[in-house]
Amino acid sequence: MSDIVANSVSELLRIARETELRIKEMPWFRGHSDSAWSLVPTAHRCHPALETQFAQQFRLRAPAYGSCPPHQDYAGWLPFMRHYGLPTRLLDWSESLLVAVYFATELPDRDGSLWILSPGQLNMLSIGPFIPFLHDSRVQ
Repeated sequence: MSDIVANSVSELLRIARETELRIKEMPWFRGHSDSAWSLVPTAHRCHPALETQFAQQFRLRAPAYGSCPPHQDYAGWLPFMRHYGLPTRLLDWSESLLVAVYFATELPDRDGSLWILSPGQLNMLSIGPFIPFLHDSRVQ
C-alpha cells in the first residue's frame, strides 16, 4: 500500500488509469472526507454488537420498504440495510472514481483520501481463485 498525492483532477485520472493497467482489472474506489480515517465499517466504529441490534429492529419494519431478502438470508440483509443507511460490517466501494471523489471532497476544510482496491487480487489472497457468492460457505 502506498500514498500518492494528486493535486488536480487530471493527476487523479492518470493515477487511476495507471493503477487499472497495473492490476489488470477494474478497480474499486472509496472516498473518505478525512484522510485520518481508516478503513473501518460503520458497525465497527462504535461497537460490532450494534449491527445485530439494528438488524433486528430493521427487519421488523423492513416490509414497509418493499421487497426484502428471505428472513434466513442474513448476508442478503446486509446490503439491504446498508442501502437504508444502517451501520453494518460492510464497506461501501464504487466502480466509479467520481463517486469516490465526491465523498473524498465532502468536507472542504480537510484533506480527503481516496482508496483504490483490486477486488480480484483481494479475493485471490483471501479465499482463492473463485468468484464468491454471499451464500457460499467459503465467504462465511
